[in-house]
Order: sequence, then structure tokens, then C-alpha cells
Amino acid sequence: EWDGVNQIISGLDMPFFYLPGNHDITNKVMEKEWEKRYGRRYYNFVYKNTLFITLDSNDDDDHNLTEKQTNFVLESLNSHPDVRWTFIFMHHPIWKYDTGGRFQSIQTALKNRKHTVIAGHEHRYHHSVQDGANYYTLATTGGGSALLGENFGRFDHITWMTMTDNGPVMANLKL
Repeated sequence: EWDGVNQIISGLDMPFFYLPGNHDITNKVMEKEWEKRYGRRYYNFVYKNTLFITLDSNDDDDHNLTEKQTNFVLESLNSHPDVRWTFIFMHHPIWKYDTGGRFQSIQTALKNRKHTVIAGHEHRYHHSVQDGANYYTLATTGGGSALLGENFGRFDHITWMTMTDNGPVMANLKL
């Protein structure tokens, strides 16, 4: 399946940034295969003065982050204090889970910066605001779903994000 996805992605004219989900990494064998194919399971980069942090929410049992990954995020935030916006991407919406305070420490570090947090996994679109920041759980982006419609947050889509001077503008394009 990875080979099939990679073949599709190889036709893109723009960079593609991988993010592992629970169907990609659920054990140490899959973790090693991921790292062989794609390198790091979590990373950051800055593009046009915007910080992107991609997390591996399978890094610890029960949809969590290890202390090592949490420290990586905190160091990334400290290393880039003056970016105009920060995006945090992950597969599981771990802000809804008990992370033993790990994600809460990241949220504390994010409090005084403009940021957006985006996850998937639940196959149901949901938006909330926490401490003035947008938190999104995307609907199905190619996976299985009953596709009950927008009123139920169950639709198939891609998300197009445009950075403006006032922050991100998000469009969900139904497939």
C-alpha cells in the first residue's frame, strides 16, 4: 500500500510531507519500515516564516507522545519564537486524550503565539477553539466513512489552507 501511495505522490509538482497514522505505525517493525522509507516520524520546518510541526501520535501507547517527542516540540517552539504562525499536525486528536500532561505542556507553550492544530483519525469533521486557537479534526480524507453528510461531519474532502497576513484561511473541498 505504501508503494501505491508513493507512486501517486511521485506525480505531484510540490513537496509532500508525510505524517504517520495508526495504519502506518502500530508496532516496532512498522516504525522501522517508516523510518527506512521516510526518515523521521516527527519533524519541523519553517516556510515563509510559518512553523510547521508534524507529530507522531503513535509514538507511545494509547495515542500519546513520548517525553522525547514532547521535548522536541517544546525545543522547536523555543527555537522559532518569532514566526508569524505555527501549525501542529498529528493523526490522533490527542488534545482529547490523557497524555499524562505532555500535550498540555505543548499547549501551554503555544498560548502566546498564533497557531492552529489539525488532526484526523476520527473520520468526522470537528472544529473547536481552545485558548483562542483553532483545533480541527478532519473528516475522511480518503479513508472509510458512512459519508452521512456535512450535518454529521462525515464527508470525504481535502483541506486547502492559504496563509494570509491575518492568518490561515481554510477551505474544505469535497471529493
